[in-house]
Amino acid sequence: IFDTGSADLWVPSITCQSPACKTHNTFNPQNSSSFREAGQPVSIVYGPGLIHGFLGSDTVRIGNFVRLNQSFGLSVKEFGFDGMPFDGVLGLAFPSISLTGARPIFDNLWSQGAFSEPVFAFYLSKSKPEGIVVMFGGVDHRYYKGELNWVPVSHKRHWQISMNRTTMNGEVVACSRGCQAFVDTGSASIYGPKEMVTNIHKVM
Repeated sequence: IFDTGSADLWVPSITCQSPACKTHNTFNPQNSSSFREAGQPVSIVYGPGLIHGFLGSDTVRIGNFVRLNQSFGLSVKEFGFDGMPFDGVLGLAFPSISLTGARPIFDNLWSQGAFSEPVFAFYLSKSKPEGIVVMFGGVDHRYYKGELNWVPVSHKRHWQISMNRTTMNGEVVACSRGCQAFVDTGSASIYGPKEMVTNIHKVM
């Protein structure tokens, strides 16, 4: 899953014995001549769970993009990922929140000149799942109409932005005096103070 709420890349190791690993694709380092183990243990905590494992590096391919010697985690224990439709996580947040200390793959691809501008974009469709797209290196104008509204990042850790207010049907339902929020593609939930989220649910 391409996750703007975290900054680490990890996949399940073939040595993982957790129930979640038994239902997901796993990576066998012995099948790769270019894999290098760093010997460093890693633990990554998420809202719904956590993983324990070790750090390694190998060639990583995303579409036509190739990164040599990309550091990533290999899980040997997983908690909270049972039944998830993805095998691992590819973090797209800022390097400063990396729990493994590894530089995110997007930053590495940009520094090696893999694309012309440091931009990634998502097109999400509820009605056409096969039409959901993640784009590296720019924005495809075929996926939207009108102008893009660029909002400055207020704190360079997550993709955090300043919100003026939240309105639904013309009525202010939350964040009436302004608030901070971060855009998280790894979550399908809206998190916030109980009163504000309750107001949003009532209007929905």
